[in-house]
Amino acid sequence: MEFRLVPPALSELDKLRHEVVAMGIFDDDRPFRGIAAHFDWRLLGLLSRHRAAGHFDGRAGAQTILPGRPRLTFDKLLLVGLGERAAFDLAGFDRALATVFESVLGLRLRGLAMALPGRHGFTFPVDEALRVLTRRAHEQDRLDDLVLLDDAEIERPLHKAIDAERRRLLALRALAGTG
Repeated sequence: MEFRLVPPALSELDKLRHEVVAMGIFDDDRPFRGIAAHFDWRLLGLLSRHRAAGHFDGRAGAQTILPGRPRLTFDKLLLVGLGERAAFDLAGFDRALATVFESVLGLRLRGLAMALPGRHGFTFPVDEALRVLTRRAHEQDRLDDLVLLDDAEIERPLHKAIDAERRRLLALRALAGTG
């Protein structure tokens, strides 16, 4: 699997060509923040209207898919609920990733662009989150391309997490080959 990092600047978001962009939404974030705010603005308040109508509330495990085109450069926007910001932890991050990957694989997609679920609500180190991400991502046999929408500050810890996961997988394969 190829990992790429794309800064969440408006000009970069407008270049995304993936079929789906996934992102987490906290139940208590009003108004939306970060990338969600950008997409809500571009979609003329569609995310806000969807939430106000009770179609998506941001509770942990909730998910919905909204159209991206013609106002965005990708087909679908996958929203995954993260629950309350104060209760979000590494286990919640892991569950949100599982939901994202399950949804994407259910759509039979080979590529995904995503903002790290709850990134700006992390109460845990980003390197721990990246270890969980790389492990989950490498479990996805059919996913070839993962674009992370995040700042360059995670590039070094991301590469360390990718290398650690590759070493772990090689060690497991070596053990399986000797048994």
